Order: sequence, then C-alpha cells, then structure tokens
Amino acid sequence: MKNINRIFYIKLFMIPFFAVFLYIGSEALTIKDAKSIRSSVQNIKKTLKKYLLPYAELDKLQKYLTAANIHLDNRNKLAKLILPTALNNDIELKDSMSEIVFMKNTNSINLNRENLILERFEPKGRIFLKGISNDIPGSAYLDKSRENIFILSSTGVLAYAKPGKERIVFSQIENNINNFIGKEQFMKGKGFSTKDLLIYKNKVFVSFTNELHDNCWNISVIEGPLNYKKIEFKPLLMTSECIQSKKNRDNEFEAVQSGGRLVAFDDDHILLSTGDFRSRYLAQDKSSIFGKILRVNLTNKDYRIISMGHRNVQGLYFDKENNFIISTEHGPQGGDEINLLDLNQPYTKEIPNYGWPISSYGIHYTNIKNESIYEIYPLHKSHKSYGFLEPLKYFVPSIGISEIIEISAKRKIYLFSSLKSSSIYILSLNKENEINNYYRIPINERIRDMMIYDSKIILFLEDTASIGVINISNSFKPYPL
Repeated sequence: MKNINRIFYIKLFMIPFFAVFLYIGSEALTIKDAKSIRSSVQNIKKTLKKYLLPYAELDKLQKYLTAANIHLDNRNKLAKLILPTALNNDIELKDSMSEIVFMKNTNSINLNRENLILERFEPKGRIFLKGISNDIPGSAYLDKSRENIFILSSTGVLAYAKPGKERIVFSQIENNINNFIGKEQFMKGKGFSTKDLLIYKNKVFVSFTNELHDNCWNISVIEGPLNYKKIEFKPLLMTSECIQSKKNRDNEFEAVQSGGRLVAFDDDHILLSTGDFRSRYLAQDKSSIFGKILRVNLTNKDYRIISMGHRNVQGLYFDKENNFIISTEHGPQGGDEINLLDLNQPYTKEIPNYGWPISSYGIHYTNIKNESIYEIYPLHKSHKSYGFLEPLKYFVPSIGISEIIEISAKRKIYLFSSLKSSSIYILSLNKENEINNYYRIPINERIRDMMIYDSKIILFLEDTASIGVINISNSFKPYPL
C-alpha cells in the first residue's frame, strides 16, 4: 500500500509542474477496495494531458477518490489541493449566470418497496464541485414555490426550474450571498458554506456559517424578496456571539457541526437550528445561541430559544396540524437522534432540554485522546434520569441523519434521510406520538436534502451532485415493525 501511495503522490504532485490533473483511465473508475487499487493504478494512463483550465478533469478525479479506498490522512492532503480548483469552478459557474442542466439517466432504480422507482437526473458538465462533507462534488439544498423548485449550492449559486420529464433546467438568480460568505471563507475549509434554503411568505431565507470576526464563527440568516432575476439579501439574524476556530475553551472546532436548518413556523416566525461547532458546553448555556432551536421573529428580528441541549440538528419540521416540532440530530460517534417537541405540553418554567453533552447514546470520538473529557461531558446513556427529554429514536451506530419531511399529517407519516447510510426512512407515530411503524429504503448515495413536490420526493444526492425523483401515491405508508 505504501508503494501504491508513493506512485499516486508522485503523479499527483506533478500537477504544479505540468499544471494538469492526472488523466485517469476508465479502468480506475471501478475500484472498490484496496486490492483493486494495486491492479488498477497500473492501468492508469502514463501520458498526462495538458489543459488550460485544470478543473476540466476534476470530475474524473472525484470518481477516482470516491472509488479508491485512500487513507483519511491522504484524502485530507488531497482536499487541500482540490478545494481551490473546485471553488474556482463554482465561482465561475455563478459569475457566468449560465443555465444549470440535469439530464435524466435512462437507468431507473427499483427500490423494492411498494413499486417505488428512483429516477436520477445527473449534472451536465461541471456543476457544484465544492462539497461540505465530501471533498468533491458539491452539496446543495432544495425548496419550492408554486410550480418551481429552487436549488442553492454550498457556495451560494441560487437557481430555479420547473422539472421536466427528461431534464431539469435551472435558471440562475443573481444574488449577493457572497457579500456575506465568499471565497475567503470557503477557502478556510469545506465545512464553511451555506447551510439551508427556505422560501416562505414570498421571501427567500439562507442560513450560513458566518465569520463574524477573524476566525470567529456563528450561524446567521439573511433574507430577500423572492425575485426570479435578482435578490438583494439583507441580514435577518446576526448575533454578536461567535466561536473562535483556533483557540477556544474545548480546543476543538468543527464547522460542519453547525446546524443551520430553516423551517417555517407561523406567519411571524421561522425556526433555525444551531450546532455547537464542537464547543459542547454552549449547548447547556441558556445565554448562548449555540446548540439550540431558535424561533426567529420576521418583523423585529428578535429570537427566542425553543429548545436546547442539541449537538447538530440537521433536519427540522413543524407539524402545524399536530402542533409539534420533529427534528433529526447528529450524535457524536453513534447516538444520532430523532426528537419531538410537543407544543401542546406546558414548558413554562424551563426550556425543553435534550441533554447534549451530558446525555447521549453515542460516545466521544475515539481519536480524542483527552481521557478526562468524560468528567466534563459524561454522555450518560439515560436522558430522563438526568432531567432531559428522551429522543423519540436513536441510532447506534450513527446513520448520518439529515432532513425530515412530512408525508401525511393526518396519518402522522414522516420521511427522513441520511448521509452515512445513504438511505431514506419511513416512520409513523401513534396517538401518543410514539413510533409504531418504521423501515429503511436504501438509496446508495448520500442525501443532503429533500422535499415533497407534486406527489414526488425530490432529493439532492451528494455523491454525484445529482437530483433524485421518487413518485409516491396516497397509499404510500410504512410497513409494520
């Protein structure tokens, strides 16, 4: 393996001298394990092709990195080389204001549940290359307004389209998102990005990791009137609190652990989730915005803490008919959660608290060498015993849980997605708001976001920067446990 890595890096580091990427042969695109790398690397073409624009072959490099079982440390080094190129591609895409086209793949996938079929619309050309978790390709968020669907890339490319049967053609909307988060912030790491898109009451809301001061970050929200030509965003929520990325109390920082999910609440408010950026203690600090779900006033821009003790809420939904908030949350190593906040219950004295980082069904990451961390953050396996709300469901090991949406409020059927397990999950609740039916449907690709549109589930598939479409019917329901 060391010899393989040596060969790979010799070729890779010829890039600055020749100003090109490796030209990877088609045989290398089917690597599935370390043994395959040995034979496939030998078949990589020896001749390097010269390109005026180095990102011309970035999609092939991405396939190679995804297929090859390269050690994490090596991938991190490669990411530092890839990030500028991927970012420049996205900036050029936005500056060009060109159409963003996704073409239907003729090979549909039968999901083997109630005859569900997944159709994939793949990007035509180099679209959305800067990822959030993946090195490449890129990440994006979805929402809808009337007959149009909207997409927002991690770098602030905003566009809309009316889906077609064979292709989806997005028209870009000129915007000033990069006045709030731009190339300087994106270059500091792939976790620095936009975090969600919400269209509500004829306005567009975007959450993002905001560098309030040099290397000091929080989650902020901007808003602008819905306009199909140009949107001038202005601040909605930008607090004065931020977390230093280099020197902080816990001596840890993680930008992807930042929350940022947006959802409509009522005529005057939206909801926003905030992560703890790995400063765990802030989740139990009532004076801090971090590790919370906030209710944000659209008129006076004030906010109120709705719940606390969260690590990193990635999915958020307000069920207006049943009057509860259901959320999905990343745990540490294990311990992803689905939480429910019943607004019919009186929470008059204390803010509803879900326990992080005192209680969690996960454990601290094994690469954390500080043995005393459990004295500070014990991660008790019971929430209720320590005065916290128990999760509706938890996952050990973690599934990389992401968005949650509603299939039927009347029948209390919901759909949530995952990144790590590359699946969607169907669940339903009984009258006591307990899970009574639940099952998993493998999609085989990371799912960053999803929504319901015209009796279809629309997904953003992160491993290929594609759009997935699943037709559903009124009979769509969970199977018994």
